[in-house]
Amino acid sequence: MTTNRSLKIEFKKNGDVDYVFSRSGTENKLSQYIIEYPTDQVTIHGGKDLENDNFRRTTNQSGFVVISWEKVKDTTERSIQYTKAGYLNIIQITPLLLHYRETINIKGKSSSKANEPFCVTLHGRAKSLSAVKRSSKAVFHSNSGGFIHTCAAFYRQSHKLGSWYDCSEHQVKIGDLINLRPTELDQAAFYCTGLIEVDWILEVIETRND
Repeated sequence: MTTNRSLKIEFKKNGDVDYVFSRSGTENKLSQYIIEYPTDQVTIHGGKDLENDNFRRTTNQSGFVVISWEKVKDTTERSIQYTKAGYLNIIQITPLLLHYRETINIKGKSSSKANEPFCVTLHGRAKSLSAVKRSSKAVFHSNSGGFIHTCAAFYRQSHKLGSWYDCSEHQVKIGDLINLRPTELDQAAFYCTGLIEVDWILEVIETRND
């Protein structure tokens, strides 16, 4: 049985950040999910089977949102969609400059029996992201061996195809620190565990209509 996890993150011009988290392939459906942000600034939009199995939204002692369900033996996907209001610091409007800081817990796996990816999509294929400060960084702190497969998005008005992708792999050992470019997290599959610490000042270049 192979577990698949994915997290899609999209920035909004008003400073909000939208998230979609999905998990499938485990013996039990996702039964708890914690959103580490003040509960009064989190909006839950829905997701696949969100309100089945005695869905509950509560607040923990830290003031964060806890989403929970009864445990159900089922390998199908469960997803949750939510927004963190005002999460981004908008530095400049034209061009749009955003300050984004977040720590993302990664639970992927690479073994002789099965590869179990944790897929991250930052801002989607329809946009191009460029770091505008040398201090911008995203560092993956590895807790296991494995690899990271990334595809960086590029776009140029003069390019006949409009956009294209540069894909590569990072081999990972326990304790490694892997620096990831902002564009690499347009599409990234982590076959390892660890934490991504992100501190970016980004320019968002619109390439298609929202």
